[in-house]
Amino acid sequence: MRKFQLNPISRRRWERFRQIRRGYFSLITLTALIAISLLAELLVNNRALFVHYDGQWFFPAYGAVVPGKTFGLDYEYETDYKALQKKFAAENNNNWVILPPV
Repeated sequence: MRKFQLNPISRRRWERFRQIRRGYFSLITLTALIAISLLAELLVNNRALFVHYDGQWFFPAYGAVVPGKTFGLDYEYETDYKALQKKFAAENNNNWVILPPV
């Protein structure tokens, strides 16, 4: 297996770029912000990340709209996952919902 190596000109350019602190830290900051934006759905979302209902797993944040009737609610439109979480807590059974932090 070949090890990845930069050619000498590219290596010198990279070392020169690393010496420019403002540019180097800007690259690190920009890379971190892009990585966070790729995970945005895990942090901020109005859909649940995971729902465990009657032995089945649902992943609403990454799939199609799940109607309330699927979880035993009395409506056909998209499920209100905060209300569903409260309902599951009140019933005190093996069903649960994991919501994003925001």
